[in-house]
Order: sequence, then structure tokens, then C-alpha cells
Amino acid sequence: MKKIKEFILKYWLFIFLAALVATLASIFLVNREVKEGKDQLLSISSPKIETIPTSISPNLKNLKNNFPDFDQKLPVFEVSGLSLSNQESLKIASDFGFNQVPNVTDSIYDWSTEFNDLSIYLEEGIINYGLNLLNHPELISGSPPSIEEAENQGREFLKKEGFLLPKEIEVELEETYYAKVIGSYFEATKEEDKEKTLTYIKFIYKLNNKKIKGLGLNDFSFFIGSDFKIARLDYSRMFKEIKSIDLYPLKNKEAIINSLQSKPRISYLKRQDHYSNEYLFLEEDVKTLKNLSFDNIELIYYKYSPLQTYLQPVFLITGTAQLENNEVVETGLYLPAIKDQYLLTP
Repeated sequence: MKKIKEFILKYWLFIFLAALVATLASIFLVNREVKEGKDQLLSISSPKIETIPTSISPNLKNLKNNFPDFDQKLPVFEVSGLSLSNQESLKIASDFGFNQVPNVTDSIYDWSTEFNDLSIYLEEGIINYGLNLLNHPELISGSPPSIEEAENQGREFLKKEGFLLPKEIEVELEETYYAKVIGSYFEATKEEDKEKTLTYIKFIYKLNNKKIKGLGLNDFSFFIGSDFKIARLDYSRMFKEIKSIDLYPLKNKEAIINSLQSKPRISYLKRQDHYSNEYLFLEEDVKTLKNLSFDNIELIYYKYSPLQTYLQPVFLITGTAQLENNEVVETGLYLPAIKDQYLLTP
């Protein structure tokens, strides 16, 4: 013990300096790790999400009790090439049998005959095609193809020029049923019906095992009859170029709940239209809200514009809303998932 004390007294200065250097080195390494974990991430634009403020505080009981476990980090992708070119659009029109000059309004190309019509939205990469079944119901007859046959036909359609997807994009079958034509609408019921002459197929797009969603058309669906004749098609193109840039940290449950409580707002209200099987957006009814409940949350990739630079994770929070007339409709809110310090204010 005496020798140890003598050693310390003799070399105390060197021991002190060594300890100081070790401490400073440790602080430097920790700070560098923190800096590399945060500052090296590129700040990206916040997704353009339109929300409507409301004075109704949402009921979050179900959401809190059934909150799923989410990834702490997810990749952000740099994207481009959503729009369709003039040449691509004319090729697609030719495949549908339209070889005449289109009617052009802004960036929308339209073709129409007595029996069918086609609209291509060049900037948005959207294609709508349909038969004139109201005036020509005879265009669809016979037995519809099986679900498996219709799915294969849909996948083959996606392989055509102008519809190719990058390898990062997955295509998943989401919804199927058999339908019949009523006027210019399609109706599906669970009961057996010999009048059912169409098969409905809907594909959704996924990235990194997360659905790609937004307020616009972001999927591919069609009604198809015998001999694989397309009665109605709605197609939304995905980005041709997709490149992962980095992993970004996501908001946790506490941050999400606090945001919902401190700033009550919604992105949409919608009800299902009985005849067309589509949804109508009811933004004008926001002021008539009586009650609001958020019950579910899903982590998606958010597609909102042909001009967007990044495809990033967003929380889709859904539930129900009661209007003043006591009607109950679906409601939803898109909430940026990446922590705010990494997002640039739009």
C-alpha cells in the first residue's frame, strides 16, 4: 500500500493527464456518434398533407388500447418518373384500339367512340377506360372468368410497356368479387346470381412491405368479362425510379397521441356510394361534426403528387365521425411519421 501511495505522489501529474485525455476522448466519441446518427441524415421536405382543423377532441380510447408496435426507423426513397409521356400515352391508346388523334385538355388525353372511352392523365400517370354499358349492355355477356384467371390477366397487363414497375414495388391482390351490370353501374352481392357476368380485381402497391396510399388513385383495378374483355379499368402508375437514401427515426406512440390531442384535425371524411362502390369525399361536412373517434393506425408510404421527390412513411389514422344529422361516416388523418427535426416545413 505504501509503495502505491509513493507511486501516486510521484506520478500524480501523469495519472491526472491520462485520466483527462481518456475522459475527453470518451466525450468526443459519444458526441461524434450522436452527430453521425442525426446530422448526417439529409433533411427532407415534409409530405404535402392537407388537414382540416376541428374543434372536436377525438376519442382515442380504442387507439390507445390497440396501438401496434411499429418500426423505430424506416427508409426514405427518392422517386421520379411518375408522369406518362406523349409517346407512352399514344402507345397505350393504340393497345386499347384508339388510333385517332385524342382530344387534349391541359395534360389530359381523351378518346371516345360509341362503345368505349379512354382518358389518360399524363402528369398524374392515371388511366381510366370503360365500355358504354348504359347504351350497349350487350358488350358484356357470358360467364365471368375465375378470380385466378382475372388475377393472371391483371398481372400480364402490368407487364406491358408503359406499365412496368421498378423491382422495389410489390403488387398485391387486395379485393375480388363477381359483379353484374345495372345501368352504368356495377353491383356485387354475396348471393348467387346468374346475371353476374363480371369479375372485379383490385391490386395495391407496396414498398418495403408497406402499402402505398394517398388521397388520390394509387392502385390498379378492373372489371373483366368473358374472353377477358375489360369493362372498366382504373390504373395509377407508380414511380419508375426509386432509390433508398437512408433510414429515418419515426415518432413514437406518445408523440402521436400528444399530436392528436393538442391539434385535433382530419384529412378527410367519406361515405361509400351504394351504386358505384366508390367513395365520395365530404370535406364540406367537417363543420357539422358532432363526435370524432380515431380507432386504428397504419404505417404507409404516402403518394401525393407527380412532382414529389421523396416517398416517405406516414401514419394513416382512421376511425368514425358522427355528423349533426346523426350520419356516421369514415374519417382519416395522414400524419407524418418521421420525427419533426428531420422534416423541412413546406
